[in-house]
Amino acid sequence: MKTILSFDMFITLILFLPFAACMFWAFLNFFIARRTSTYAVFTTLLLVLGVYLVTDACYAAPDTSYTILVFTSIFAQLTATSIIPLVWLYLHRLKYGQKFQPISFVWVLLPVALTTAAMLLTQLAGVPAIASFLEALYSDGTEAAEMYRGDVIHIYYIWTAVFFRIVLGGELLVGVIALIFFIRKEKFSFKILRDFFLKGGKCRVLELQMYNLIIPAVIVLLKIGLVNSFLDQHMWISVVLSIVMTLSLFNFAFTALFAGREFITRENMRHVMVYNFNENIKSVIAEFTLDDLLVDTEQDGLIRLRDKIGEYVHVEEEEPYNPSVSVTEQLFANTSSNWDDDSLLSRFQHLMMHDQLFLQPGLSLADIAERLHTNKTYVSKLVNNTYNLGFPELLNTLRIDYAEQYIMSHRDARQEEIAQACGFLSASSFNSIFKKVTGVTPKVWIAGIDSKRAVSAR
Repeated sequence: MKTILSFDMFITLILFLPFAACMFWAFLNFFIARRTSTYAVFTTLLLVLGVYLVTDACYAAPDTSYTILVFTSIFAQLTATSIIPLVWLYLHRLKYGQKFQPISFVWVLLPVALTTAAMLLTQLAGVPAIASFLEALYSDGTEAAEMYRGDVIHIYYIWTAVFFRIVLGGELLVGVIALIFFIRKEKFSFKILRDFFLKGGKCRVLELQMYNLIIPAVIVLLKIGLVNSFLDQHMWISVVLSIVMTLSLFNFAFTALFAGREFITRENMRHVMVYNFNENIKSVIAEFTLDDLLVDTEQDGLIRLRDKIGEYVHVEEEEPYNPSVSVTEQLFANTSSNWDDDSLLSRFQHLMMHDQLFLQPGLSLADIAERLHTNKTYVSKLVNNTYNLGFPELLNTLRIDYAEQYIMSHRDARQEEIAQACGFLSASSFNSIFKKVTGVTPKVWIAGIDSKRAVSAR
């Protein structure tokens, strides 16, 4: 008897692991991610998902009291139907970083209506009567419900089981379809994901989170599709799904720590918290941290940082390759004095200089227009009139300017790596556009720079 009891307890512990993962990350986010724009909605998602996973674990766990299942059913009505809308609110905030409008929360009416009706039906039928019904339902199957036809318990069953599953299944189906269309619209590529994992390339945080959502969505769909009696007879299925769900949630929540960044590398992910625990590689982590700051910091901040570093570093300086004004700065400096902080031109330049959106592979006028909440024709005219360049020409100019700086700071980088870092889809397209913009190939260009340095050093 002791062996059976301990085994059941072990199974129950595994079934509650996804809930524990949600609570762990909700707690951790409070301390290290409160300043991210997604903190509030993501924490809400974790808490709601955690409560739902408790109800799911109670249904799957051996020897759960039927009285407890009556109450967990009410919580399931509220939380399960809130998960998909919260996921989309999180993804919307991750993509746009904007405040939500009141209309964004109209979906709340659905879970509130389901929960209120479930509570009223529970009150009318009585908890003991529903508990007895659930016991018969799980032992005899759906035939037990026919015995209560015409009774309030039968209405309770139709509402909390049949209608609830239809609503939840519909939400998940719409969510999965929307996810697929969103992936296509954003031009997500499995090649980028492969390069991210195998070659250390960059990937958008939004793109990673979209892929991270696929496995949990499939698991929930499986659980909705499989009847409780089948899962009770094959407990190992629930155990495996629980373990996979826990690992998926950990990956999803860990990636959310980087919500303040648009792009991320595996190097960033590996060193997110190492600095706090390993003094032996303190200088290495500091270097990675500075690299990230240099990418994200604006020009004025870089100047102050340079002066600050000079207070601590006392070495003979070697003149690095650093033009006083880059091509990118020259392009935008001519219009900066005429900016209005809220103007379309100001927001366009912020996307290009601060967010470095031009590094996004496959970037189009439609993508820019969507980010600026306008139409692509208007953006095209803005670019032509302001910079006397077409959008593709401006995009290539910015990328090549960035490529020149990248080449000088990554002398050993291969052309594939440089192309990916600068937003080109391939090394061949990078090489072709580089020659078109500069008049020479990257190899000839770097040789020319080295030659000029050698002459000036004499």
